[in-house]
Amino acid sequence: MCGAYRATPGFAHRSVYDPEQGGGCGTIAPGRCGFIRVAGQSGSGTVPDHPPTFFTWDEIVPRELFPGVTGQIVSGTNVMLSRVTIPAGSVVPPHSHPHEQAGWVIEGDATFTIGGVSRHLKVGDYYFIGSNVTHAVVPGPDGIVGLDVFGPPREDYLPRD
Repeated sequence: MCGAYRATPGFAHRSVYDPEQGGGCGTIAPGRCGFIRVAGQSGSGTVPDHPPTFFTWDEIVPRELFPGVTGQIVSGTNVMLSRVTIPAGSVVPPHSHPHEQAGWVIEGDATFTIGGVSRHLKVGDYYFIGSNVTHAVVPGPDGIVGLDVFGPPREDYLPRD
């Protein structure tokens, strides 16, 4: 039994660490429990002691965030990572959210429009998007892969029970 674990495509989360719980719980990838979201202590914003958790992106099944745009999501109590792939021909349409977002271009290039200002970003470039700022992304001819960091975690990206 793996009651402390649950799996949702494109997300890694573990709500509670229990050394008695093993693998085989409906995994994201063979041999791995999904989800690494670690529950913090109520009201403190701190994370209880737990062993390190390691994943490779190959272990997290992508989920669709926008048409043609996929994300592989790992979240803790206060921060969320999302490895986002936007192939050529797809776009992240203008949108906003209350979460702060920072990111880094891992592969490819794209034109980012943040708060009405557009800039072409390539591998190694960083960006920051403040809370409730409208932003959009149009990938270059080879698409783009970026690593987004959200604080706090986006509720709409968390798994649904």
